[in-house]
Amino acid sequence: MSDEKILHYYPKNSFSEFVENLNDLRLEGSPKFTLVVGSFTQSHQNITFLQLYEMLRLYPNQIKTVARGKLDTASILLFLAGDVRASLRLSVFFLNGSFSLQTKFDEINKEASKKLLIERSQYTWDLVTKAFQERAGISPTKLQTLSKRIGGLKATEVKELGIATRIENETNYSF
Repeated sequence: MSDEKILHYYPKNSFSEFVENLNDLRLEGSPKFTLVVGSFTQSHQNITFLQLYEMLRLYPNQIKTVARGKLDTASILLFLAGDVRASLRLSVFFLNGSFSLQTKFDEINKEASKKLLIERSQYTWDLVTKAFQERAGISPTKLQTLSKRIGGLKATEVKELGIATRIENETNYSF
């Protein structure tokens, strides 16, 4: 891990701070880096995670992602961006089929605003479904079934599903 950098993304980071750190890695010519993905809160807009996922997939060098803690669908999406995806043994993955897009309804035209929100939510879910299918081989039907499950998926389950490529013990990935 001599040339490898460790980058953390968790609720206290801002989108712009993360992008700035990622761009710094590119400028430094870092051949690869590890992204530690932590627990997220519903206060983040999920469309941001779609943008980060796409940005990470375009990174020219290998990315290792590490899941640490309790991850929701948005943070799992970032985890999926890794070429090597390691779940720490005690991590738990919570999939759900809903996204908080945090849109205020236009008071003048509430019905049109609601329709737009539903369309945006479906579009977002379609992109997430595509990512799960491409990166982990999980079909849309299987993902829908998993999203209805009560309780989270343990590290061994996400490895069996192909979401994680391996399981690691707690090491030097603390925040």
